[in-house]
Amino acid sequence: MMEDLIISTLPIKPRKNPIVGMAISPVIVELLGKKLKIHKNLAVNLLHSYNDLFSLLDYNINYFSNYGLEFDRLILDSKNVCKLLEGVEKLISADFIVSRQIEKYMCDCGFVDVPVTAISNYCDGKIYQIQGGKVICNHCHTACKKYKENSLVFDLKSQDFSHDIHMFPFFEKKDIMAFDKNDNIDFHLISKTRNTGYQIMCGSQKYNVDIDALWMNFPQIYDEKRQIYVASNHQLYPIYVMNLINNALNEKEVFYILNPYLGKSEGLRLDVEKLYERSPIYAKLAIISSLRWKKKDCTWDNSVLRGLSKYDENILNQLYDVMILEGFKDDNFEKDLGQFLNYDTTIQRNISVIKRLVKVRENK
Repeated sequence: MMEDLIISTLPIKPRKNPIVGMAISPVIVELLGKKLKIHKNLAVNLLHSYNDLFSLLDYNINYFSNYGLEFDRLILDSKNVCKLLEGVEKLISADFIVSRQIEKYMCDCGFVDVPVTAISNYCDGKIYQIQGGKVICNHCHTACKKYKENSLVFDLKSQDFSHDIHMFPFFEKKDIMAFDKNDNIDFHLISKTRNTGYQIMCGSQKYNVDIDALWMNFPQIYDEKRQIYVASNHQLYPIYVMNLINNALNEKEVFYILNPYLGKSEGLRLDVEKLYERSPIYAKLAIISSLRWKKKDCTWDNSVLRGLSKYDENILNQLYDVMILEGFKDDNFEKDLGQFLNYDTTIQRNISVIKRLVKVRENK
């Protein structure tokens, strides 16, 4: 067992209608946690200033249980606000978070509260739309206005801390580091004008801390010094900021695993969203065997689903046991991890192992 090391998802936001894509990171966390013989953590994002996510918690936990996933700890960001705020306070004390007058777009309800430099004039964002050259809030549907006010910001371009990131797949590092070269991205907004429910002092002024800025301190929640996080590779910017914040605090050794996006393709089996109805182990192995770690995006492959569906639960469980049997060497971690995810989890390898297991059973 690797000492003082844990593996965790980044905080997953509960949904009214959970989808199979939500299970990818948790499946990888369980797989690698069992292989490395370390604590496996499922982190859930309940902090939100607009929506009540707590009411969806049990429903989403039950959804993950459909895949037979086993975790050592369920971590709720809402239960760890003090530690998250403490991280912000440390960054303020070290002058990495400072008060600065920022020009921002804001709507009437405060849902949109972003730096002018973060708005694209050519495409819609997650919380706004561009209509007739105006920024329209998706929540209150009012046109946003420009304001200048003192806000807390985290200096993304500071040279006082390392900008390096430790991650797999390594090719994703190029896109992560591209944020460093973007002149329009030189700070990250930490405070909001609206009352987020969480305040902090900087100098003599009180600021409302942005919820997203809180969970970007997530490594502060765990006591373990060495941490592995598994997340979708569509979360590059949050991971970029999270990594810089962690490097500035200089207290944790963090490694990121960015799983490919697993999309649908034409002719896909209709039951892909409910793979677990056949069996939890089938669903887990279908996800693991479908990922193509050398690509940013991949699609479900019917041949994977057909290949695994030929065998009973006993054989599939034996396959999973073989996959987690031997861990990685601490001094060769990244190479062993790459070998395992790129080659040892493929459907070709898994079917080969299954055939060997079947032959052993037939000869008994």
